[in-house]
Amino acid sequence: MADPDAGVAFLLDPERDVEPYLAAAARLGVLITHSFETHVHDDHLTGSFGLARLRPITVVTGAAFEAAAAHAALAAGEEIAVGDLAVRRVATPGHTPEHVSYLVADLARSSGPQSGRPKRRARGASRRGHRGAVARR
Repeated sequence: MADPDAGVAFLLDPERDVEPYLAAAARLGVLITHSFETHVHDDHLTGSFGLARLRPITVVTGAAFEAAAAHAALAAGEEIAVGDLAVRRVATPGHTPEHVSYLVADLARSSGPQSGRPKRRARGASRRGHRGAVARR
């Protein structure tokens, strides 16, 4: 997710090969400053910490996330800003006990993340969305 006006972007559960994200960020003219993790599990290996070894980014997790590497742990309901994008952590245990989700709002267009469920998905949208995608706002 990118805020081109602020020149920043963030990732969500990026795949281990971070080069496509770096290339997309370069095309958009933004710097990846944060990477958000949803959970820890053997079937879930991401590139957040690998990217953090390449460049200074903040890896953001839920408070119950256990990792040896440095990361910022958000409690339920806490928000962090990435440019004009507000990202709120929501506890969603299920797949793993510490699993979290993130609500995102563009503060240039709204007052903050909303917690209501959408009545329907956009046509063609998958339930899982696109993992780690960098999208222009």
